[in-house]
Amino acid sequence: MVSFPQLWLLGQFRLECDAEPVELCRNGQRVLAFVALRQRVSRTVLAGTLWPEVTEEHARGSLRTTLWKLPRGDQSLVRCNGDSLAAAAALRVDVHSFTETAMSVVQG
Repeated sequence: MVSFPQLWLLGQFRLECDAEPVELCRNGQRVLAFVALRQRVSRTVLAGTLWPEVTEEHARGSLRTTLWKLPRGDQSLVRCNGDSLAAAAALRVDVHSFTETAMSVVQG
């Protein structure tokens, strides 16, 4: 049976891979949450948003370090494509599930 990584952002941050909790550092949580909510974002926008008080070079370095620290199992949680970052297609995010359910109820 294939198990998809699950991310809970409503309430307390929680990440599970293969039904096991995964601990992330605070910056890892911030990066994963931002990318998961946006689904695709440029490195420059992400770094500038999460580290606004430092130079762009420092912010991009912090982003690189944080991405390097994210867990790498069978597939990564964040895909890198040039200057663009995207949530892995397999990542299940509670906010998106909630939104889809709400829209289906509203649309009847």
